[in-house]
Amino acid sequence: LGLAGLLFSTCALAIRDFDRTYDLNKNGKYLEDLRDNLKPSFGDVGWYGTFTINVFVLVCMLYGAFVVHYNAPRFWIELKDRSVQRFSTVVVYSFFIASVFQILLPSFGFLTFGAASDGNILNNYSTDDTIMSVARFLISIAVITSYPLAFIGLRDGMISILLIPAASQTSTNLNILTVVLLIIVTTVAMSLEDLGLLNAVGGGISAMFIFFIFPTMMFRSSVLEKGDSASTAERTEVHLSMAGMWFGISMACVGTWMAMANHIAVAG
Repeated sequence: LGLAGLLFSTCALAIRDFDRTYDLNKNGKYLEDLRDNLKPSFGDVGWYGTFTINVFVLVCMLYGAFVVHYNAPRFWIELKDRSVQRFSTVVVYSFFIASVFQILLPSFGFLTFGAASDGNILNNYSTDDTIMSVARFLISIAVITSYPLAFIGLRDGMISILLIPAASQTSTNLNILTVVLLIIVTTVAMSLEDLGLLNAVGGGISAMFIFFIFPTMMFRSSVLEKGDSASTAERTEVHLSMAGMWFGISMACVGTWMAMANHIAVAG
């Protein structure tokens, strides 16, 4: 259901980009329904815009789109006839499909609305636009059906942080923890309006640790434990991993800073 919703929404955004029903130059029929801040806005910077520091905000958003590492052990356990090769195949295909959606959805949205693109691009489209209303409904289904995957990672993480022993992980206690976490997450979600800011800051911070710091330090520790028995290739890989870690941290920090600075500037 989630993939079907994303596929339909991608097609819907593509249709609205090609049929020009939101084009300012052609007086698109849905333009009158939009607030001024949601109407298409394009400048003359062109592709040079990809070389501005603001591109790091997009990098942080893309980081957040691929943070699923916390569920890897569960996926491994649930994989039928599991093996490293089969798991690698699942990972490759999954990341490829996710990459396609991450390229197409933002591209069609930006090509239609430019600088006016909202953090939730579906907010840019008219409520009288039937095809986009269907897309909103299907995306909500996609969020609902995929939410448990992220939430289970959060709950398992809290169990580890709180050092809850296995004997205490009864159905009743897990249900109580689930309800408490849902209340906290829902309360925080209700107070947030800018999904773009959330994706950039959340993606930048979480990816900085999950993508770069934790794996690199774990690998470094494993090589150090080998002592003199560690191969030259492993020692070299440690140095390369450390360099990659600091590079990733730098991009995440700059992107997070720019996202917050832009938000404060707009709010002010």
